[in-house]
This record gives sequence, structure tokens and C-alpha cells, in this order.
Amino acid sequence: MELVKGDWDNLEGKVMVYGKLDLSDNEDVSEGLRESGALGGSYATTDAVDYMNFLKKLGASSDLINELSEAEFKIDKEVKKMEMEGKMFMVRCISGIHIPNEEDILIKDHDVLKIGTYYRLSNFANAEDFAVKYYMMRFEDQLMDRHNIGNILNGKTERDKNNVKEHELQTYKDVDSAKIGWYLFNTFVNPLMYLYKSGESEKADSIAKDAMTFSSGSLFMPEVLKLLEIMKIGGANPNKRLIECYVEEIDAISREDYETAARVRNEILAMKG
Repeated sequence: MELVKGDWDNLEGKVMVYGKLDLSDNEDVSEGLRESGALGGSYATTDAVDYMNFLKKLGASSDLINELSEAEFKIDKEVKKMEMEGKMFMVRCISGIHIPNEEDILIKDHDVLKIGTYYRLSNFANAEDFAVKYYMMRFEDQLMDRHNIGNILNGKTERDKNNVKEHELQTYKDVDSAKIGWYLFNTFVNPLMYLYKSGESEKADSIAKDAMTFSSGSLFMPEVLKLLEIMKIGGANPNKRLIECYVEEIDAISREDYETAARVRNEILAMKG
């Protein structure tokens, strides 16, 4: 397994895992498969907007994407009933991608992980799955370090000192998807802006911890981390429009409105230069 594009210490959170499937000596498959020797792979991302954009690049029609969005909305309702096994992000993966040539995937804006050549379909699939999980594990640990999540989640906050148990906190699963933006702004963003302006960093860490707990396992967790980071950097002089845009993007993602989310993201990128 080799990361042929990207940096293990600065992962993008979106990756093409690919390899070669050589079935030339396998008599249990059709002659066509034995002769193909094709490159194939899986695309995985933690970014909901990026996932939909990739589908478009694959040639998926707007109708198909809308159907997928509706199906995912139903799936998301079921996912909310389950535990995410402690995962911070929801990872989306598209498998069975045909890759015409290696040069083409090296110029894209995602990381590229090469898994080598396999002679059995089951081994190839297992290697793909392992590579995606390993990459995302590294990405999650990297973001925890970058955003100081470990220290915040493991440290004592005002909430802990007052013996308010974590399970009493609401999570995104407890809030209607149409109200996520409103809830996020009023419960976390507005109080954080006040606390940063007042210089009350310990109380701010407590609210930030609650925001992470609320969002953990959701489609919009990466955006929440970015939002918390720019609020902390802004301190007493926040960029209010940038903050509003992040909330709007999170709200759109939670409603599966990816067109709006993409438009707001463009505005964010323009403001950040």
C-alpha cells in the first residue's frame, strides 16, 4: 500500500484507492474478465458536498443524484437509530470505479492510495476496504491533533465540574434535520461568540466540546470543526459573515440540499481567499 499522491501528515479526507485486478490465470471467471487486467478502485470521502460532486464527475444525472439523496435521507434516519461505533465522521464510498489510466487520477484534487496487483476478486475487495479504513483512521487522528480535539474531549470542563453527564447532551440524531442550522447557531455558535469576546476560554472549550459531541458521526462534522477553528482564531473579532456561511452550509448538508451547500462553500472559499 503506497500513498502515491498526498501527504500522510496532511491528508485531504478524500482518497482514490486503486489497484490492478489480474484474473488471467483464474479459470473460474469468464474469458472477458481474464483478459481485462483492468485498473479499478474506490473513492472515499468525509465530505458530503465532495461526494455529490464526484458523482457528477462520473456522469451521474441530476435525477439520479436526487434519487440517491432521497435514498440517503431514508438511510440517514435509520443510521440515527444506531451508534456510530465511536466514529467521528460518516465516510461515503463509491466502489467499482473503472480507471482508464494511472496518470489521470494523479492530477485530481484528492489523495491517491495504490494497493498493488491482486489475482483474486475477494482479495482485491478486502484490500480496498482495508485501505479505505486505514486512510480514514489516519485522517481522523490527524484532525483530532490539528483541532486539539483530544485535549478538549479528554479535559475537564465547566460542564464536567458541575457533574452534568455527557449522555444528557443532545446529539444531531435528536434534532430534526430541518432545524439543525437553527439549533447549532443558538446552542453553540452564539454562546461561543459571546465567550470569545469576553475572553472566557475555559467556558468556550466546554461549549466547543458539546458542539463536537453533538455533531460526532454526522455528515457535517468536518464543517463543524472548521467552524469552531475559525471562531477560535477570530476570538473577540470574529468574521460574522464567514461564521454565518458555515452555519448555512451545515444546515444545507443536514437537509441533503447539496446545491445550496456547494454555492455557500464557494462563498466561503472566496472569503478565505
